[in-house]
Amino acid sequence: MALSSTVQGLWRFNSSLTEEARNEDFTSPLGFSPAFEQFKLFDLIAGETKTKNGLKFEKSRPYTAGTSFNFSVNSLYQLTIGFFWNSPRAVGFIRHNVSRNLTTRIAPILAKANSSTSGLREIVTGSEFIVSEVAISSKKNAIQFALCTTNGNPTHIFRSDGYIPGLRHVFITYGSLTSTDAFVRIDIDGKFGVQHYAPTNQTASSGALRLNDIGYSYESHKLTQSDAFISDLIIRSTAPTSSKDTIKMSRYGLDFIADSSLFFKDFNSFGASYHQPSTVSTNQIFVEGGNIFSARSDGELLKGTRPIWDTEFELVNISGNTTKI
Repeated sequence: MALSSTVQGLWRFNSSLTEEARNEDFTSPLGFSPAFEQFKLFDLIAGETKTKNGLKFEKSRPYTAGTSFNFSVNSLYQLTIGFFWNSPRAVGFIRHNVSRNLTTRIAPILAKANSSTSGLREIVTGSEFIVSEVAISSKKNAIQFALCTTNGNPTHIFRSDGYIPGLRHVFITYGSLTSTDAFVRIDIDGKFGVQHYAPTNQTASSGALRLNDIGYSYESHKLTQSDAFISDLIIRSTAPTSSKDTIKMSRYGLDFIADSSLFFKDFNSFGASYHQPSTVSTNQIFVEGGNIFSARSDGELLKGTRPIWDTEFELVNISGNTTKI
């Protein structure tokens, strides 16, 4: 595979911490062996279910990569982060250390930063961005993306739309389009998120890239999502404005936004994703009369009605019960 020059880091976590673009492998600063979790994804091109691996998150087990990642392109900060994230449960809420109001717990995922603890609080230095999982309701989580424009504690915080815990695809874009125009967008499962105005003065820092480590909060607010895992992590120094890349990666895999020979490949149509119980599997998917049908191992035949969004169907079984979450 010939990686695009925009790829700053690519980790598949296929039973190793190897990085494919710059030899920036993740390592354990505490010397423990990483654990990996198997999961299954349907390959739309091959037409079959494939087994993959993800790096498992465990309490007090952070991972660290290098400090030399550069996201500045022609003096403009350009950043894309994509990965599969298995969220095992709702993050939940806790009483704030000072105000005693209910506030979200924070589950660290990815950061380019260093940190220390002062009193009861985590202090961030040498920072550029922090990605974490937070609660937006008792049953739903969201991805939080924090920018650190002063290379210290976060100055701007953005959140995705809420989602029910499970295997999700996350795609974060931060782009300085001009010296005065920038945006942040967080897409979940290939669906375009809200495009937020963002600062244009983000700069590089000396912080290391870290997994399962920094969340920037009171220590009592931090939460390790034990049994969570991350897979197919890619970081690029580019910020696409269209939805093509987020859909291509979530439906067809990271090679289509990483490999220079596949980078500009477009598809006439994109697949649909849906939720189903872990105790059943899909035997067949077919399209007829503009609708999509899914035959499951439990004997149910699900019919997908006309799209609500470009990549979303409402799946209903023959008795008329809605099964889509």
